[in-house]
Amino acid sequence: MQSFFLLLAAALGTSASVVARAPLEINTPASAAQCEPLLITWSGGISPYVVFFCSQAVQTNPIQPTPLVDFGLVTGNSLTWIVNATLGQSLILEVTDDEANGLHTVTSAPFNVVDGAGAGCINGN
Repeated sequence: MQSFFLLLAAALGTSASVVARAPLEINTPASAAQCEPLLITWSGGISPYVVFFCSQAVQTNPIQPTPLVDFGLVTGNSLTWIVNATLGQSLILEVTDDEANGLHTVTSAPFNVVDGAGAGCINGN
């Protein structure tokens, strides 16, 4: 009986040491409807996260990689954004996890802003 518990303890100890952080992944939206809420989700990595959107043009030609929207530090794995971007604009989402535990940054595939609830949310309207 004692050997059973020793084997069990050894197996549990081994499995605990094998557990690694899940890779950081973004769920790329199919599109973003202008002036409507968009749920953005990601998984893996370690909280807190830095989340922002860039124009695809900025990402492919980084003269000035200024984010279009910067959400700053986010502790959960999701947020909702009222899409205040220009109709037809191509966006890329970028998420970076906890720098103290090894900086990991991932970007989404590009997706477009499509017609939504009008343009009332653009430029503070």
